[in-house]
Amino acid sequence: MGLADLVPGVSGGTIALITGIYKEFIESLNQLHPKLLKLWYTKGFSQLWKAANGSFLVCVFGGILTSIILFSSLIQWLLTHEQVLLFGFFFGVLLASLFVMRREVPRWNGPHLLLFAFGAVMAFGSTQMMPAPTEINSAYLFFSGFIAISAMILPGLSGAYLLLILGAYGRILQLVQDAIQVLSDFNWNDFVATYGALLLFVAGIVTGLLTFSRILRWFLHHYPSQSMALLLGLMLGAVHKIWPWQTVTQSKLQGKTRLFYSAVWPSDYPNDPKWLATTVAVICGMGILLALEYFKNRRSTS
Repeated sequence: MGLADLVPGVSGGTIALITGIYKEFIESLNQLHPKLLKLWYTKGFSQLWKAANGSFLVCVFGGILTSIILFSSLIQWLLTHEQVLLFGFFFGVLLASLFVMRREVPRWNGPHLLLFAFGAVMAFGSTQMMPAPTEINSAYLFFSGFIAISAMILPGLSGAYLLLILGAYGRILQLVQDAIQVLSDFNWNDFVATYGALLLFVAGIVTGLLTFSRILRWFLHHYPSQSMALLLGLMLGAVHKIWPWQTVTQSKLQGKTRLFYSAVWPSDYPNDPKWLATTVAVICGMGILLALEYFKNRRSTS
């Protein structure tokens, strides 16, 4: 999920959905409320931990955070130097996930198809927005975290791409790298500035998670198959954004350069399309997804 969230056009929610942890993830987020403090006071920390599904959440968020810290520089390098292969891998993941997840809707009818189409149009529309010419102040960092995490837990809507649209993507990646660097070359003023900005972004993330997960849980409980049809539509609508062959348009907004990706046919790709390597990357992405699905099914039947 952490790797997916770093790539504009890929959703961590998609990975959660296809690995079978999505519903438990949403349910666990909904257990985080002030009543847990009362439970801690009356029955102890072990009961609080159990009620909050603490081990599960620590594993998920620990994995996400570890990926972001370890691989943010690598993803930035791949986006610059091996964009076709990176997008090809995740394109394979999304293609295979659509094939696998269609079974989550047991019976397709008119309302399901309409919701599927609506989700696809909504996801597609979100990817056509141009990056915003916005200065990144403290309030905007909080707002960016709130909006991005709401998308990250929705399959098909990329939180990283919304950060790109909001104009905050580069700033967040730079903050993560600065947070690592400032620990080795310690300076108190830099430490406060960097970690203070990151704390605001994280506060927005937490607020968005607690708010939006409750809305999702209500729909998943009351309209499970309809919700899944909508989520699958969101995934389909975002597939073109992770098409391996993308051109990058640079736009100058308020003196800053913003990057905007557009899908093209391989024949129109301005650089080497790397047909063979990209095909292998797509197959690898599909293979890893199908392997995850196989082991998930094997574990559930054992």
